Amino acid sequence: MTQRSILATAAAILALFAATGPAPAAPATKGKPSQAKVKDEVERIWPVDRILKTAVDNLSTRYNLNDEQRAFTNEMMVSRVKAFLHDHEAEIWPLIKDLTQIQRKGEAPDPDNARVLGKRVLEIIEEAKAEIFSSNDEWREILTDEQKVVHDYDLREMTKTFGQMEKNFTQWKAGKPESTGIFPPPPDPKNQPAIPPRPASTPRVAKATPKGADFTSSMAEYVKKFIADYELTAGQIETANSILREIKLRADGYTKSHEQELGAIKARIVSETDLKEKKKLTVEQGKLTRPLQQLFAELKGRLDGIPEKAQRDRFEERGTRRTSSKATANKAKRDDTSAQSQSDPKPTDND
Repeated sequence: MTQRSILATAAAILALFAATGPAPAAPATKGKPSQAKVKDEVERIWPVDRILKTAVDNLSTRYNLNDEQRAFTNEMMVSRVKAFLHDHEAEIWPLIKDLTQIQRKGEAPDPDNARVLGKRVLEIIEEAKAEIFSSNDEWREILTDEQKVVHDYDLREMTKTFGQMEKNFTQWKAGKPESTGIFPPPPDPKNQPAIPPRPASTPRVAKATPKGADFTSSMAEYVKKFIADYELTAGQIETANSILREIKLRADGYTKSHEQELGAIKARIVSETDLKEKKKLTVEQGKLTRPLQQLFAELKGRLDGIPEKAQRDRFEERGTRRTSSKATANKAKRDDTSAQSQSDPKPTDND
């Protein structure tokens, strides 16, 4: 499983779609199997718990997480992924089974099957993106500045991954599948950021997913950063702000119509002392706020269509330079610290 496939589902949702290499043979079934049976068949091939553990292990290594960060990552990933799979079990498990069979054959599906599969996958991707970007925004809050250098790189690669997936499955939906490929080729290992130092403590507790006014404020901040990152022209800025106004209006409408429910679930989470019950309530809160996350994903997707190729190329070039320079600076800082500690006079028995 590639690092990109792990990140692309906050590590596991899309990893279930795209295990690299030929898929193991699935047991043969007669007739149309039940939903529970399909789920069991898929989990025998791609066991969710094992995939989640591998994802957490890989993230822990790549980001050099400390114990507190690893525990938070594991709790977030397991709860979010399993909640997503539960909420979409009627679509997810048959879809994974069909994609697994196609990968095992190593041939593109026929046009009719491609149309059906393409439509189904694109619908799931849109919902998964909202959950993934939200989880990454929250997870980022527990990272150090050095770890965020790696995360910046991985977020850019994740955006590329989604773009390639949407392109591939849009071709399928049109009945013109070109291959069985799902993910783009892995990034050049030469451009990978260095592994950051392991933090002695976690920077701060991750913030909750934005709600209501906080949510629309986060969207405004995202658009402001997007405009600066891609150096948008005046006309492009107006387009971006127009999209923001539309999405904010819809988000405010949803928040207002669900104000009592959002307030009640938040109050219950704050007052609940039992950890297991608090986790259940957090999952319920995630379901209630999912439409807001979907709006955020829509905002990001529509903004992505604004920059021209030259603007994207410049942004990618700056990002690569920043990743390289930050990694070099961090290494130099660690070397200086190490040299200083070695040159400090050692205490003697007479001190």
